[in-house]
Amino acid sequence: MDEVKCPTCGKAIMTTGEVESLIKRTMSKTLLSHCLCGESFEIRSLKKNTLNISTSSGKKVEQFIEDEPGS
Repeated sequence: MDEVKCPTCGKAIMTTGEVESLIKRTMSKTLLSHCLCGESFEIRSLKKNTLNISTSSGKKVEQFIEDEPGS
């Protein structure tokens, strides 16, 4: 399964499945989180199969989510 990684240090934060599940359950559709390196960021899913990650230091990253076989 794919992992969402910190845009600053590259460490895995959580799986894409966990992120999608959390975003679906939040009213704002934005997940606020942070990494052990100290970077804080918000994760949004504005388009199907794409996560937009914006960091507190100004970096912006789009991560494509691959469909699982059989889903």
